[in-house]
Amino acid sequence: EDGMSRLPVNQPTTASRANGISANSAVIFGWNDQLDGYRRGVLWIDGKVVELHNTGINGDIIGAPPGEPLGANASGSVVVGQGYLDDSFQSQAWRWTLAGGTEPIGIIFPPPAPPQIQRAISRMPVQPGAFADARYKPYGFFSPPASYALSVSADGNTIVGNTSDGFTTAAFIWTAADGMVLLSDYAAARGIPVPEGFYMTSAHAI
Repeated sequence: EDGMSRLPVNQPTTASRANGISANSAVIFGWNDQLDGYRRGVLWIDGKVVELHNTGINGDIIGAPPGEPLGANASGSVVVGQGYLDDSFQSQAWRWTLAGGTEPIGIIFPPPAPPQIQRAISRMPVQPGAFADARYKPYGFFSPPASYALSVSADGNTIVGNTSDGFTTAAFIWTAADGMVLLSDYAAARGIPVPEGFYMTSAHAI
C-alpha cells in the first residue's frame, strides 16, 4: 500500500542495510556504518531504531559495538548475529533479547578437517567476492578467529551457525542448556552418524 520507504538510522550519511525481517514483520534487523567505518548492528522494532551494544571492555567504550544481525526467530523476540568482541578481541556470535540485551554465545576452535576434506574444500569453486564474507571461508584461508550465529529456533533457545580458529571452520549448535558445541559432536552424542567424507562447515537454518 505504501511502497518502499527508507528505514531511519542514527548515521544517515553512511551505508546501511536491512538483512532480514521476523515472520510477524514486527522486527527488521540489519546494520548501519558508524562514522569510523565500524558496522553497528541495528534493529527496527515497529519502525523505531534500536542500536545494539557491547558492554565489555572491547565494546562500545572503544567504538566496537556488536556487528550485523543475521537471523531472528518468528516473533522477533530473539535476534542473532556476529561481531561481538570479547576480552581477547575475538569476534563472537551473539544473541539479543529486549530484556537481556546483546550477549556473546561463545567461540570454539574446531579440530582440523581430515586431509581429504581439506583438499576437496580447497578445490571448491567460490563465488566472486565470497572471501570477503567469513561465513564462506574455504579451508586454510586465514582470518581472525570468529563465530557466526546464522539462524535461531522459534522459541529462541537453539542457535546454529559456524565457528572458526581462523583456518578451520565448522558448524555449531548452541542451546540455552549446554552452550555452544560442534554440530558433529552434537549429532554423535545422539547416535546420528556423519557419513565418512562428509564435513559440516556451517549450519544456516533451523
